[in-house]
Amino acid sequence: MKYNDISVTKSSWEELVRDSFGGYRNASAYCLMYINDKKPFLIEEEFDKETGQILSGMDKLPPDLKRYVTEDNELFDKEIEEWDAMQARKAQQEKLDLASAAAAATAASSTSTSSSSPQPMSIESSPPDNAAPQQDPERTRRGPSPELLLLLLLLLRSSCEGRESELNFVTCGSLVKLLNTRHNVRLHSHDVKYGSGSGQQSVTGVESADDANSYWQIRGNPNRQCQRGSAVKCGQTIRITHMKTGRNLHTHHFSSPLSHNQEVSAFGEHGEGDDLDVWAVQCDGDYWERDEAVRFKHQGTDVFLSITGEQYGNPIRGQREVHGMRSPNQHNWWRTMEGVFIQPSQELLHHDEL
Repeated sequence: MKYNDISVTKSSWEELVRDSFGGYRNASAYCLMYINDKKPFLIEEEFDKETGQILSGMDKLPPDLKRYVTEDNELFDKEIEEWDAMQARKAQQEKLDLASAAAAATAASSTSTSSSSPQPMSIESSPPDNAAPQQDPERTRRGPSPELLLLLLLLLRSSCEGRESELNFVTCGSLVKLLNTRHNVRLHSHDVKYGSGSGQQSVTGVESADDANSYWQIRGNPNRQCQRGSAVKCGQTIRITHMKTGRNLHTHHFSSPLSHNQEVSAFGEHGEGDDLDVWAVQCDGDYWERDEAVRFKHQGTDVFLSITGEQYGNPIRGQREVHGMRSPNQHNWWRTMEGVFIQPSQELLHHDEL
């Protein structure tokens, strides 16, 4: 007899065997059988007709299902190999980036040491062949480019020496990864635009700890610069600039794609955007401590930088939506993780502000 939720019907042994394996019809592979213990042939072990060995596991499957499972397992093994290879390439690329940055910064440091009066660093475009070099005052006011940011990596090495108390604070100019403590994902961006709302560069949360697209630089706001290496005070207003693309963390009155909270994007060029790039650091003490969970409150719209867990599909499948929320809650706590933390030094005090 065959039982289900609504009926009891008579069933043949062949039907019972067929329905005990998923994939043939709508039946699943879950089956509860009551077997007459007076018919031992029903519960005897199965043997291979040629070798006489007891069949177990996949060997008991019909040939077509056994072939399907084998092929599916091979595809899964291939996916694992491709994933491992991709992660190894990413790790190797990040090591190469750090090595080249350290080499470039070493050369820059040697040049700075040989000069008696260090000059502010800036990136200049090459003048035309028939024109004398001109300094563009507008360009010198821009934020540092990704190339210049890489020079700061050397400062991580030198910043490890100094007073222990200074190492506890997040400082202006630092390059950091920011972790949402509720959802355990890092603030992230990339050159992928939103398909709705503002159409600006998207900002997401990712679980990976080694993605170079999750580095952000802490900078002063346009009206109140902060000295590179100085500790960021609780309540201080800052800009948070994406290292790879040079765009600032930004929000405005557009709805986010998934949760319909306030959209958060990356905006501007070369570190320069507008007044909606400014955030205030909310923390408990006098200064933003590196191991402390803090909130970022947007100065233009009074929302908090938040994640509530919604996940995107392609082309950024699995990444979390980042948005602005009106109220402070468990979804808007952030903590610094990996990064380049700058501390004050006599040499740095001569350089330009951020």
